[in-house]
Amino acid sequence: MSDCRMTWQLTTDLAAFDEATGAFLTAEPTRNTLLLSIPSVLRRRGPNAFGDATPRFGWFEDADGNVCG
Repeated sequence: MSDCRMTWQLTTDLAAFDEATGAFLTAEPTRNTLLLSIPSVLRRRGPNAFGDATPRFGWFEDADGNVCG
């Protein structure tokens, strides 16, 4: 039986988010339009492009450490 546990990974580091999720998100760009577009705006306009709060980024990893959401 496979291990179905998933773990949230959270960061305020946009570069870490890009590194962890880049391949997963770009594999299906249409499905992940918002998750690709919002960080793109933050890269261009800075971390406060959408308000004063520091953005947080998150993704799911499966039991093997693969990004799955």
